[in-house]
Amino acid sequence: MWLLEPHAVWDKLQRVGNLYNDGDLDIISSMFPIQSEWMRYQMQTRVPGYEGRQPWWAWVKPMPDLRRWFSRGDQRELMVRIEIEVARERTVLVNASAWGEALNFAFLGPYNSEIQAEVFENVRYRRNAFDALPSEYKAEMMSSWEHIFDLEGVLTISDYSDAVLGTIETLHLSDVKRVTKYYSRPPK
Repeated sequence: MWLLEPHAVWDKLQRVGNLYNDGDLDIISSMFPIQSEWMRYQMQTRVPGYEGRQPWWAWVKPMPDLRRWFSRGDQRELMVRIEIEVARERTVLVNASAWGEALNFAFLGPYNSEIQAEVFENVRYRRNAFDALPSEYKAEMMSSWEHIFDLEGVLTISDYSDAVLGTIETLHLSDVKRVTKYYSRPPK
């Protein structure tokens, strides 16, 4: 697995030995609070001993090509690709494309009716529309997100890539196998 993080994460991990994705390190939960809370619940049901913290996200497949990664801001930023090896029971694997769709409030899977299609297509990419949905539609949509865990089956419901992400709760220095420094590029 490979994490792409600012160099400061690597510096801190070397100092403290174990790192949680809390506070200023966590950008996903502030951008996608509903989906992040949902994933934390999923981890609680799938990872023994999970304590409820925001997960670290890592690429499982393919290895990230550092020539393609942009910075989070306008400046070149010193970054690291941290290669880790963790036990399978410490991670939850998801289809990266399908997870991206869930982040955009997409319904994953075939619609059961024209009404369902219309309701869910009007919500896509719109948090305020999701917030306005009746609770049964919210539950139905979030239930559809469980397709992200079926790494083979999810490929049959849409034109998703086979890229895989993994989550872990704690980053341990002892998990690190290799660190590659690079500079991110500002987006064009």
